[in-house]
Amino acid sequence: MAGRERGHHRAGGLLAGAWLTVVATGGCSWIAVTRPPPRPVDPAPPVLCTQSVAAPVVDTIVGVAAVGAGATVTWLSTTCLMPGSCPTSTGGVVAGAALIALGVVEGVSAGFGYAWTAECRELSGLQAKCISGVEASCAGLRGPPTDPRGRGDVSQPCRSDAECRAGLSCRYSTCLP
Repeated sequence: MAGRERGHHRAGGLLAGAWLTVVATGGCSWIAVTRPPPRPVDPAPPVLCTQSVAAPVVDTIVGVAAVGAGATVTWLSTTCLMPGSCPTSTGGVVAGAALIALGVVEGVSAGFGYAWTAECRELSGLQAKCISGVEASCAGLRGPPTDPRGRGDVSQPCRSDAECRAGLSCRYSTCLP
């Protein structure tokens, strides 16, 4: 019996360690990524925003790990592996659900991080081309001004092409490439 209790304490310690790791890295993109400025943007000075996808990648890895760990903990807390020892651990189910929820939050943070870093790289590229004399790039810096709600991006609702970003059109009431 003592060995079995130690095993449960060890598992609880591992779960607590995993939980602390996920919480400590939670939402890296929301914390570490500097969003690009809204348009219009001047060709100089260079925009000060994050171009690296390191934070969204960390969010993605931690999110996938959290969802996997949460699913495993939930499954182990409700599955009968040996006849006569069928656990029903409410704590395990709650911990598993919390890990899954945290994984979803990480995924959302990663999505924002990937979008913000892509927009930053796009603006930086447009600035460089505009300074070198490519007028179309300068026009891309001037507009269209972005809506703070992000309307006009791919998959955002729309009523006309004017509500979509450059290169997208309004089809089926959605901005599409």
